Amino acid sequence: MSAISFISKLFAFFCFVVIFNHPAFSKDLGKGFTDHGVTTPDSNHRGVVATIDGEGRNVVLVWLFDHRGGYALLMIDAETGKSQQFSMPFPPGDAVYSSILSSKNKFYTLFKGYFAEFDPVKRAFTYSKEVMVTILMVVAIFWYLCYFLYKRKIFFKL
Repeated sequence: MSAISFISKLFAFFCFVVIFNHPAFSKDLGKGFTDHGVTTPDSNHRGVVATIDGEGRNVVLVWLFDHRGGYALLMIDAETGKSQQFSMPFPPGDAVYSSILSSKNKFYTLFKGYFAEFDPVKRAFTYSKEVMVTILMVVAIFWYLCYFLYKRKIFFKL
């Protein structure tokens, strides 16, 4: 390793240590523990749809996902920006990889072995049931088929 390469790596390591051990970013909790803060300031979304709530207002439904996995659904009023969070009707975990908004304005998803229905009109989960793993594959194939037909401009109503 050349001297310049070693010095540049040492400098980068020094900068990393100084930046992330700076008191402004860390908090001493005592007894040898330090809170360095969260690794990300917010959660990620795993599916977004626009629809109408029970009062006829335009809303956005967002599946929320963080270090625990999928944990809640967020409903955001498109006009006011006010939001309401709905916890999943089963323990958090895994990830929402697909969801669908039906023509009857119900938002469906299948993850962590559970099938769930959210009704934006009632602002609540109206159905949740644990399903067998083989059913998960059948539904995944069905969703893929729907996507394939949609992309080929073969339209249908759910």
